[in-house]
Amino acid sequence: MIATEKVLWEKVTEDLISYIKQNDFSSNRRFFTTEEISRKYNVSDITSRRVINELAMHGYIEKSRGRRCFVKHAINNEIYILLPSGNVVVDCFSKSPIFLEFLRSIQQMATVNREAVSLITPSQLLKIKARRHLCVIIVQNIPWDHKNKIVELLSRDDVFSVFCHVNAPETWTSTVRADYRTAGRLVAEHLIGKGHRTFGWLASKSQWKSNTVAQRFEGFFNTLTQCGLKCNPGWMLELPVEKKDVISELNKAFTGADRPSAVFASNDENALTLMNFCFERGIRVPEDLAVVGFDNLPISGITTPSLTTVDTFWNRQAEKSVALLSEMITQGKKIIEDVVIAPELIERKTT
Repeated sequence: MIATEKVLWEKVTEDLISYIKQNDFSSNRRFFTTEEISRKYNVSDITSRRVINELAMHGYIEKSRGRRCFVKHAINNEIYILLPSGNVVVDCFSKSPIFLEFLRSIQQMATVNREAVSLITPSQLLKIKARRHLCVIIVQNIPWDHKNKIVELLSRDDVFSVFCHVNAPETWTSTVRADYRTAGRLVAEHLIGKGHRTFGWLASKSQWKSNTVAQRFEGFFNTLTQCGLKCNPGWMLELPVEKKDVISELNKAFTGADRPSAVFASNDENALTLMNFCFERGIRVPEDLAVVGFDNLPISGITTPSLTTVDTFWNRQAEKSVALLSEMITQGKKIIEDVVIAPELIERKTT
């Protein structure tokens, strides 16, 4: 039943998007109410509200007080964000706070440029009918679903694309990425400057093979090596999925007298897991153990103590991605450019 309802609201949403695009709406023209959508498509009030929320989220309409909605503006172009697989669309971003922040920034920038944003799966992308400009943002990885066909499509001169959150530039598209090696170096320099000489590293098993995570560690480790320091292998952890196994691994590395004085976590979530572990065992942060995270999630500034972390500015990456696509549309040609966003260490109370 849930799957059927989901397909239904998607179809209604797509139909109304086509309706908006095919009609020359003036700004602030009244749009359908939820009641009118329910009658027009013979759907429930819940489905109609979902459709209204989707249209508002992607910049097609604007909700006002009461039940009225208005067409926000005529849409100049549409930007597609390519999802990693054919899984449930919303799950890809709702499970990752930083991806959700990235999506919001893209939507805000696109709205300013009078562009709509849609999430799309690999199979949906390959079915899109030919149009003047096809604009696609790929986040982190080329999807394995139909990978060769997708690369072939995105390599075409009439397809404008930007590849984000990657470890290296591509020859067939523009890239927008952070300098992850510099990010790792900033953490090492900060901790060394605070007088630390013994260090640990914390990542999740699912992250360990990620190129961007590997670059963070490489920048961190190389800087330590250059200063005659290193990480003890016993303090370099790959956190398992199960909570009980996580606690067991943290106990082995950080509860005895032989533990590092500082730990660099691959992301803020792992850093917060370590901080909570320390709190429950009376290990003081930062007096007994300094902790640095990565990503600068909003929660990192309101923890007790607040978390020192690295900001790679996903919002800037999102804004630059949309700006690059807009430039391609304006010029009417593909642009191959490698944009590197400089990271910044945000010092707070955990170091």
